[in-house]
Amino acid sequence: MKGSIFLLQNKSIRAKLTAMMTLTSLVVLLLAAVAFMAIDLVKMRTGMTRDLTVLANVIGRNSSAALAFNDEVTAREILGALRAESHITAASIYTVQGRHLASYPEQDDGPRQDPMVDGDGSQDHGQRFAGTGTVYEFHTDRLELYTPISLDGEIIGHLSMTSNLDQIHEQLLADSGVVGIILVISILIAWVLAAVLQASISAPVLSLARTMTEVKSRKDYSLRAEWTSNDELGMLTAGFNDMLNQVRMRDLELKEARDRAEQASMAKSQFLANMSHEIRTPMNGVLGMTELLLATDLTAQQAKFCNIVHRSGKALLHVINDILDFSKVEAGKLELESIDFNLRETVEEVMELLADSAHRKGLELLFSIEAGTPTDFQGDPNRLRQVLTNLVGNALKFTEHGEVFVRVRMREQQENSATLDFEVRDTGIGMTREACTRIFESFTQADGSTTRHYGGTGLGLAISRRLVEMMGGDIGVKSELNRGSVFYFHICLRKSATQAATGPVHAGLRELRLLIVDDNETNRSILEYQAGSWGMRHASASGGKEALALLRKAYDQGDPFDLAILDMHMPGMDGMTLARAIKGDRLLADTVLIMLTSVGGVGESARARECGLSGYLQKPVRQSDLYNMLVKVLEHGSTDDVVTPVEGTPGDLSGLRVLLAEDNPVNQEVARSMLELLGADCRVAANGREALSMLEQDDFDIVLMDCQMPEMDGFEATAELRRREHERQGSRMPVIAVTANAMEGDREQCLQAGMDDYIGKPFSQRQLADMLQQWCGAACAVPEGATTSQVTAAAAPAGDGSGDLLDAAALQNIRALQQPGNPDILARIIGLYMDDSPALLNVLHDAIKRSDAGEVRQAAHRLKSGSANLGATQLAARCKELEEMGRYDRLQQAPAMLARVEAEFRKVCAALEQVRTRGAA
Repeated sequence: MKGSIFLLQNKSIRAKLTAMMTLTSLVVLLLAAVAFMAIDLVKMRTGMTRDLTVLANVIGRNSSAALAFNDEVTAREILGALRAESHITAASIYTVQGRHLASYPEQDDGPRQDPMVDGDGSQDHGQRFAGTGTVYEFHTDRLELYTPISLDGEIIGHLSMTSNLDQIHEQLLADSGVVGIILVISILIAWVLAAVLQASISAPVLSLARTMTEVKSRKDYSLRAEWTSNDELGMLTAGFNDMLNQVRMRDLELKEARDRAEQASMAKSQFLANMSHEIRTPMNGVLGMTELLLATDLTAQQAKFCNIVHRSGKALLHVINDILDFSKVEAGKLELESIDFNLRETVEEVMELLADSAHRKGLELLFSIEAGTPTDFQGDPNRLRQVLTNLVGNALKFTEHGEVFVRVRMREQQENSATLDFEVRDTGIGMTREACTRIFESFTQADGSTTRHYGGTGLGLAISRRLVEMMGGDIGVKSELNRGSVFYFHICLRKSATQAATGPVHAGLRELRLLIVDDNETNRSILEYQAGSWGMRHASASGGKEALALLRKAYDQGDPFDLAILDMHMPGMDGMTLARAIKGDRLLADTVLIMLTSVGGVGESARARECGLSGYLQKPVRQSDLYNMLVKVLEHGSTDDVVTPVEGTPGDLSGLRVLLAEDNPVNQEVARSMLELLGADCRVAANGREALSMLEQDDFDIVLMDCQMPEMDGFEATAELRRREHERQGSRMPVIAVTANAMEGDREQCLQAGMDDYIGKPFSQRQLADMLQQWCGAACAVPEGATTSQVTAAAAPAGDGSGDLLDAAALQNIRALQQPGNPDILARIIGLYMDDSPALLNVLHDAIKRSDAGEVRQAAHRLKSGSANLGATQLAARCKELEEMGRYDRLQQAPAMLARVEAEFRKVCAALEQVRTRGAA
């Protein structure tokens, strides 16, 4: 069969259809013929057996008297009558004792074989004569029959008869001839019918193929295939013609779009010139006012913040200029400046500008300029800063865990110039090899899904490539999917005519013994290099326990450490806990401690001083800032660079570390703000899998676990957490279920999954504080002015315009979380809701269209949860109905319900916009 299919593989559809129909007919006829001949054979054998049995009975009755009187002559005469039956080849009569009496044909006198025994000595005949009934056996060429002979009901002997099978063979041969003739005639008829009938299928397909070939060769999309029927082939022809029509229309549209694009390109220069003026005007105001602010009396911290704002504004202005001058880049008319600049300061400014983005994602942002690399050059620092900002910004965007490391080293140098290698390495999502080949093209990212998920125009890398090429260098990337990326480039710069003199290292730093404590190996290496360049003796530890062991060992050896630089966030034992442990040990209490942190540090000053810290710096640390900090601490024993705390923040939950597992951005912001207002340290995981990973890497006091999350929901995550705790025989982590479901039995389901308690969304700050107090033993008083009774009784400010759409108490709950000096939290949460919800509605549309009940349930649950938190109770109720439809796979009414949800959503958005606008006013 496989061979036949292979032979037909390259044949025309006409030949294939004819062959298949003929072959099918042949197989069916063969099966019918075999069945017919088998049935006929069975019938012939049955008839032959019946006839021979009748004949044997007649012979037996006639020979009973001769057998009774042992009359051999009469017995032979009776058997002689069998000559009339040509098919009988042998017959014998035996006495009951087994003695041979007579045979047909007659045998010569001689020894008679015992009929009870075969010639080979077996007892087959004896066994056949042992019974009282007739026995027959078919062999290849004969039929043998054995029957008893009775007289007055008593068996007195036996008769054996043998018949040939010539009749059956002749009949089978005749049947085969008839079947063969019928098969030949039937196959001829089937082939003729197949050849005629296949045309109804093959003709439209062949016509369609010919039309396709003509369209392909002539590029003429006005051709159409001939429509012949209303069946599937007719539908295929109509679809093909419709596709040709759409391609033709699309071709015309593309030509028109090309013409419009060419016209738009001509107008682009004028548009960019106008926009340049409109955008630069407010930016100049921002920069000018920042410069005026810097000229006033500011604290060291305020001055630092204003400097960052000013540098950020200048960087933003440069980016705006690049975008507005993109036409010059395309035309090759962009010119580079040539001014003196400091390489280290340029790199440090980029790192400082992007540090906040790294810290918000919990990433380490590190940089290193290798020893011996010159720092004073002539060139265009703004363009170099732009390239670095693009590469580092992209690395941060596409990295969720780990680090981004920037390394600068000198490849080669001449008397007046040097070639520098820059490398930006990340631990992000990486790219495929195919994506690496086109990543530097304009408006290109790794793939469409990445663009939708991470955003961006794909223009930055294209501009970076042109700028690097203009600076005499080249740019490239090495990457593996899910294993990070390394972007690298080199440029050639002229050395500055006036090289800045390097001041002498403070004498007090030389020979001081420094301990560096950081769980990140790269950061340890950078700090070790910097300390070594200042002549300090240094050692490093990757965690708190190892650091304490090194400190105690050094003290025991009579060579204690003078200074210790501690990382704030480390697994197991964080920097604050380590500082307390060092200062709490009387042998180690004299060690000067400096803290490095990857978070802003606002509100940490009091804790830092309580822990005995002498200095506090934010990563990535400028080399000059670290040097100045060490010198100041060395000279004065402490520094005022510790971040100032925000007044009025309650500290009722100080020290409590809470892991919030929640996928909805609105719910994340609300819960995080509540916890921060209560003084807790809150970390956020977007799903159960991420929560488990964070629990493995860090210590927490309690987990707030949303029940429904993508990838891994709260039930699965809690079950896995309990399994790990059982394997390790460790202490039990309190897990509080947080869910928008408030149906009967939900609490029991949460407890069954291994959770310890249950809090329904939306919840008040008082409810959250009471829950944490119950499980963590903290005095969780709600801040003054945000009690439950006040929140419940509060009304929305006049003019909100929310009407009955929004619950005033829910909005007031969120307003109560506002902290002095921070952006409007209600406006921020409304913005998150309005940004996130349209995507959920799109997911619902797609899921309902695909009848994906599970996706409908999850998306409706998320929209319900966010809406309830903002007081859109009616919208939340409709979302709940839609969620129930998904839960029980009853999606017949889901499109109508989704239409009502969308109508309600538009009203809610309008009301929320009024609330946000009034708040801004």
